Amino acid sequence: MCIRDSFMQGGGFFAALSAIAAGGIVAIAIGFILPMAIAMYVASDSMGAAFRVGEVFARIKSVLSDYVVGYIVIVILAIVLGLVSSAIPVVGWLISAFASFYVALVAAYIFGTLYAQSSA
Repeated sequence: MCIRDSFMQGGGFFAALSAIAAGGIVAIAIGFILPMAIAMYVASDSMGAAFRVGEVFARIKSVLSDYVVGYIVIVILAIVLGLVSSAIPVVGWLISAFASFYVALVAAYIFGTLYAQSSA
């Protein structure tokens, strides 16, 4: 095996790592916008409301500091639940299953309240 072949294999690793990082960044960006879009859909009972990108950003901007705090809290709770479920074999999975439901309810309450406070 020559040096060139091992370099080509290493390039594939870094390409995969870059793709994973880019995917993570896109997931965080979409995850940040999605709660407000879903709240707009639920409030208006129209799928088109979720795709009014300008209004979604305007509403997020009107409550930006609280929105960022709410988003960070939900992300931290999700990370903690992931750690609990992987650290404790069976009981952790059960705790995570029930706690995930509660975290989803908390997220819905937080972002629903922020939607009600926001203005377009």
